Amino acid sequence: MGYEITKKLFGSVAVKSVGERIDKFYNNETYSTENATLKAYTTIDIYAEYKVLPNMKFYLDLRNLTNKLYFDAAGYTTKPFNFMAGISLGF
Repeated sequence: MGYEITKKLFGSVAVKSVGERIDKFYNNETYSTENATLKAYTTIDIYAEYKVLPNMKFYLDLRNLTNKLYFDAAGYTTKPFNFMAGISLGF
């Protein structure tokens, strides 16, 4: 959900919730495909930008704000809390 707070300031919050599910993975020890139950998880992301000029803005993007350890595929973790900040110039 995003909202233009003022003409220059925009913010958004994203909540991603995934339920428990079954994933297949290859087991190197048994040389076979097996099922793994992946736990449910919820992540929260926050984004904000401030327009300094019509073609210049500062932004901050906070991802996985609660630093949740989760799996989208069996055996592969995803990114912990991370962020990106910068200046965007458009001509």
